Amino acid sequence: MGGFTEFGEEVGLDEIQWWVFQKERNRPELLEKTKAVLPGAMSLEKNSAKLRKNNPESYKELLTSLRDFCDAHSSEINSLLDYVTLLQARDPRAPRILFTYRVWGSTRMSDRTVELPADDSPPEDFQKLLAEIVLGVRGAFRRKIDEIYAEIAYEMYESIDPEYESDIHVPEGTLIERTASDVYNDCAVYFAEIRRSLRNIALDLEKFDEQRDLTESDAFWPLAECQQPMGVAGRAVNPAHHTPRRTKAG
Repeated sequence: MGGFTEFGEEVGLDEIQWWVFQKERNRPELLEKTKAVLPGAMSLEKNSAKLRKNNPESYKELLTSLRDFCDAHSSEINSLLDYVTLLQARDPRAPRILFTYRVWGSTRMSDRTVELPADDSPPEDFQKLLAEIVLGVRGAFRRKIDEIYAEIAYEMYESIDPEYESDIHVPEGTLIERTASDVYNDCAVYFAEIRRSLRNIALDLEKFDEQRDLTESDAFWPLAECQQPMGVAGRAVNPAHHTPRRTKAG
């Protein structure tokens, strides 16, 4: 029977809360860095969504539009990279707070998860592979254009009368149109979820400060003392000795 990995046992179901409340040692700095990178993340979210308006006529045009997007927003992308590098320097596991079930959900995470070899050594083209996943060009197992080609071919096969079977020829225009739609959508989703992750990190950091300030305030402790159960003449009451009396109904 499957279960949590060692990392999963420690983190539970919320990597953001685990890091912010248990591991982070310089929360003010992390909050400052998180808020500083948020505007750039918002810009990437907004402008990646605009890619959906494109209508490339070839696969080359599709890839060119993605490259142009990256070139136009290199400053925001590099800011995100600097943020990840900051987390990496704190702990190799810290960047996981940008890729959590809490924000992404199981399906979107699995669609963007790459299995490493048994020795955990990444392939030579690993950075290219990751970039293709970020931009929506590749899924977890293969390129998006190959997935779409297989889908269209199957749909065409299903629609053919068995008595008149013939070779399947996927129209290039249909292939490019559907591939572009999926690629642009996945690219926009990626940057939207990164922005949401940063926002959740900032909210948890602020929540930690609020809880700390409350428990350290002078007003908290008199209030806590007043809420303790008190007996006659100010003696503390054990709740176990004061259970409600039961009466018969009717």
